Amino acid sequence: RTLAETIPTLHIPAVFLEPNLAARASTLTEVAREQGVAVCPIYGDTFVDDIDSYVEMMRANADSLRRCLAR
Repeated sequence: RTLAETIPTLHIPAVFLEPNLAARASTLTEVAREQGVAVCPIYGDTFVDDIDSYVEMMRANADSLRRCLAR
């Protein structure tokens, strides 16, 4: 309930989750989607198939931040 009240109060445009942790953040994902808030990936320390270097990870994060916050 607090989360559902906080997102609109703070005018949150997007929430960011590490893809490997998204399953554990189901409440955040559900509340964000119900309120029309983008749920976007951000990588902290885990490489995936198409991101296999630190530079690629930083580029992916910059792209995700730009795309999701420029709504």
